[in-house]
Amino acid sequence: MCYSWSVTNAATPILAAHIHHAAAGVAGPVVVPLPPTGPSSGQGCTTGVSRSLALDIVRHPADYYVNTHNAAFPTGVARGQLSLMP
Repeated sequence: MCYSWSVTNAATPILAAHIHHAAAGVAGPVVVPLPPTGPSSGQGCTTGVSRSLALDIVRHPADYYVNTHNAAFPTGVARGQLSLMP
């Protein structure tokens, strides 16, 4: 699975990012790690994602969200529900 994300106005560098499985407004478990490649962004490809999980994310993106974490906000500095691009 390949990814690209970025966060603006974070007070300190992003230390971790993940895709979680949960609807908007609900906390859910981590299903895919998205390692940062810069202080406020990440891009690349990750392995170990099952075909069934990848297909579910594509088919039901609103059931998943990306959460980023830094030292100032270890439980989450920014969260974004996934959606399909037009």
